Amino acid sequence: MAGLLLAEFLSPAQALSSVPDDVFQMSIDAALTRAVSTMLPESSNVDGAFLNPAYDPNILLGADAQVSVTFVSEGAGYRNTLGYVLFTDGAFDGLTKSDVDTNGNHRISLAELDAVAGTELGLLFPNASAQGSGGDLAPGDTVFLNDGNLLSAGTSIGFFLIQNAWTGHNILGWDVADVGAQVFYSIDHLNPEAAAAATIGDPGANSRHVAMMHVGETILLGFEDLVRPGGDNDFNDAVFFVSATPGIALAPTDVFRVFEPQSAVLLLIGFAAALHLSPRRRRVAPARAGGGQ
Repeated sequence: MAGLLLAEFLSPAQALSSVPDDVFQMSIDAALTRAVSTMLPESSNVDGAFLNPAYDPNILLGADAQVSVTFVSEGAGYRNTLGYVLFTDGAFDGLTKSDVDTNGNHRISLAELDAVAGTELGLLFPNASAQGSGGDLAPGDTVFLNDGNLLSAGTSIGFFLIQNAWTGHNILGWDVADVGAQVFYSIDHLNPEAAAAATIGDPGANSRHVAMMHVGETILLGFEDLVRPGGDNDFNDAVFFVSATPGIALAPTDVFRVFEPQSAVLLLIGFAAALHLSPRRRRVAPARAGGGQ
């Protein structure tokens, strides 16, 4: 599932599971989960340091690496879908938002992004909702990018969230033809708040939908799933950790770094120790139709 690419559309007769078939469970200390809540509190504006436009909220690999994404929590009223985009250096150089927006509807669809040379899209969590909150994910549920195959040094990794796209058996805007699904990207200038002339180097105000920070050798990733500046701007609608083997491969990524020796921060820095090194395969219940938030 994690390796399912946009080009591999499923037929209407086929159904996705809400949880990937290849998910495995990594143990996360409960104190760590509580610490994440203090960094990205519900219904509160996120610390502006995480959204500094000087930071690039996309991952740059400094070495060949195996990369995984671990579900931590979600605070959304929607059943959102999380995926990733691999892109080469310079893939967006010279491209404005309108260059990518080929149908001119001011929304960048996944099909439009997939048409950009040097990009490759993949699916992570069809329904990025927690158990008891419209979904089946448990903290610690983890999937690999690229089917667990090594990604090359110099590869950039972005993420996208499709708002309320999970129908119970498929994903609007992914395995269903473009239906105007709202997609938010870590590539700022592709977001709905960006002007037509926005570029990757000049995306404009309020176009960021991802709060990211280095925590030791991992990266904390939190999505905001409402058009900004409306909504609560808490960036905790889908919260994940990105990890790599070797961990040093994430070092070149230019995002906020946690240094302050506060208790919550110390817990976050202990993330690597909180993840047990032996992953346990998780038993996945059959997908449920309907019953969302």
